[in-house]
Amino acid sequence: MMPTPGRELQEGDVKAAGGFSTDPDILRFTVNCSQMSDASSEGGVFDETQALLHPVDEGLDLQVGHLVQREEADASEHVQQVARLQVERLQILETHACAREKGKNPGKNFSSFWISSSTPPASICLLNVPLKSCSTRDRTTVKKKKKKKKKKKKKKKKKKKKKKKKKKHKEKEEETQGKGRRKKERRRRNTRKRNKKKEEGKKKKH
Repeated sequence: MMPTPGRELQEGDVKAAGGFSTDPDILRFTVNCSQMSDASSEGGVFDETQALLHPVDEGLDLQVGHLVQREEADASEHVQQVARLQVERLQILETHACAREKGKNPGKNFSSFWISSSTPPASICLLNVPLKSCSTRDRTTVKKKKKKKKKKKKKKKKKKKKKKKKKKHKEKEEETQGKGRRKKERRRRNTRKRNKKKEEGKKKKH
C-alpha cells in the first residue's frame, strides 16, 4: 500500500529513500507492527539479537515502543537485509548522523531515522526527505579543523621543552667548571705541602 506524503503511516506502507516508491531496488522503509521489550537501544537503533519482539494487532495505530522495519533490497538477488528502529518519539525524521548505526560504514549514504516522543502515543506521520540530505561532508570538515589545531599546540610544547633543556645544560657546564678549579687548587696545595716536608727532611739530615 503506497501512502501519500503527510498521511498517517499504516502497516505495510513503504517509504523509499527519495520519496514514496514501489521500486524494489531502492532503500525503503515499511511499518512492522511488532513491539519491543528488554532491548538496549542507542540513538533509536538497537541490536536485533538482543531484542524480544511481540506482535501487535493489525490495524492498530503505531505507538511508542513499536518497531519500524528498514528493508534494503539487493538489486541482483533481491535479498532484503532488515534492520529495526525503535519507535521512541512521535514523528520519524531523517538524520545527518549516518555513522550512529552499529556496524555501518560512515562513508555510505544510508538514511537513519528516529521518532520523536511527545506526550500521548499517537499514529506517526512519515516525512518525505531525500537520501541526499544524509551526507558526511559537514562532519569530515569539522574533524579536519580540529586536527590542525591540535598539531599547532603540540609544536609549541616541543619548542618550550627544547629551551628548558638548553638552559639546564649551560648550568651543568658552569658547575663542572667550578669543580675542576677546586680540584686543581687542592692538588697544588697538596704538592706544596709534600715539597715542604721533603725539604725539611733534607735539612735535618744535613
